[in-house]
Amino acid sequence: AICINIEKKVNAFYSIATELSKGSFAGLRRPNEYLGYQVYDQLNLYEGRGDKFVTSFVEADVLLNINLTNTVSYLSGSMLELDKKMFLYAKLGLGYNIFNSLRKNLFSDTYIYSFGYLDGNDGVSLMDYGTEKKSFLNQTFETVYLYGLRANYKLNSKIDINLDYIIRNGMTDKWDASLMNTQYTTDNFYFLSIGASYKFG
Repeated sequence: AICINIEKKVNAFYSIATELSKGSFAGLRRPNEYLGYQVYDQLNLYEGRGDKFVTSFVEADVLLNINLTNTVSYLSGSMLELDKKMFLYAKLGLGYNIFNSLRKNLFSDTYIYSFGYLDGNDGVSLMDYGTEKKSFLNQTFETVYLYGLRANYKLNSKIDINLDYIIRNGMTDKWDASLMNTQYTTDNFYFLSIGASYKFG
């Protein structure tokens, strides 16, 4: 995934940011993982030997970054921000995720279900399900809650190196092109990234 982040420092303790992300993720389920659960198979195309999915997304987020290093230093009475090279942040946010997801049989690679792809409702034959995405404005979209940690290492007065670990919890059960509302009401994925930031002003 690729992320672009614009952040405004409010004070030594927190900042606010907007972030735009684009990427994809994938996963699979083997048959034993369905034991005791009902397989979502609206078109009766699941072959019983497991399935896999690929999801692509674009997401816009608003984030609150809490500087844990400065907060702990302040509470302990030793505020020494200028002397520090490493800072740890807690991240909380709200996002809007636009995505398409395609689910296939694990071994035969044949279609099972999808969201954000042309299907019978668009006049497409079953043989062509999952081959063409809908237009961007007709993709599936959901609200996302984000929380995680970020570590910043200060190279100099302008450039930081960032290590980010964030959990995206979608208010959806569609990221894996499957609906299992009686078992799992939401999907989530974990995202670890490394990057750099440049300070303007």
